[in-house]
Parts: sequence; structure tokens; C-alpha cells
Amino acid sequence: MLITVYYHERHATDAAQDTFTAVASVSTAAPHVLDALEEAFEATQNIEGSWSRGRFYEDGTPNRDFSEAVTVLAPLPTHLGRTYGHRSSMTGDIFRVGAEWFICRTIGFEPIDVPANLA
Repeated sequence: MLITVYYHERHATDAAQDTFTAVASVSTAAPHVLDALEEAFEATQNIEGSWSRGRFYEDGTPNRDFSEAVTVLAPLPTHLGRTYGHRSSMTGDIFRVGAEWFICRTIGFEPIDVPANLA
């Protein structure tokens, strides 16, 4: 099963201007959609490294959050010439499984209609 993770980027004053940007796809062998969603959420967490930075950092240090199951879809952010990893997925982000869409809630996932403002 392939899960696409979309960051929910909130507009400061107008929710109608919120955007959703695809940042990762996660391949999972989970037999059920909810299990696959949980695996994708876990795979896009920065716990002991950065899920989006590759197998090794520039200095050769192993990245403990790297997973071959994850494909980074969005460019990594940079600031003052330094590259950073993407943030962890979180409540409010959107996960797509085929034609099904889910929003990440405080606990678990909830099915939703296709969100507007996909980037």
C-alpha cells in the first residue's frame, strides 16, 4: 500500500487559504488501511534523526530515522545556506491511500473528502 503524506499549512487569518503540500510517500505492507496510515505516520517522525534527510548526514553520521520505505516528495527547506529536514507529520496533516483521504487527528485518522487547495 502506498500512502502520500500532505502537510497542512495553515493561513494566519483565512482557513480557506490553507494549503496542503505532498511531502512524502510511504510504502507499507500493512494489510489494513488504518494500520498503513499508522505506519506512514510513524515513518514520518523525527525521533532519533530526520526521516527526510537520507541514510547518512553530510558528515557521514548514520541517520537513525531513515527508511527505504519513504520517498521524499518536496524539496528540503533551507535557511542561510543550511539544509534542514522536514518536520514530523502531525495532527491536521492529510494522508491519501489511493482515492481515499484521511486527516490525522489527535488519536488516529478520520476519513474526509478531497481537500481543497492541494499544492
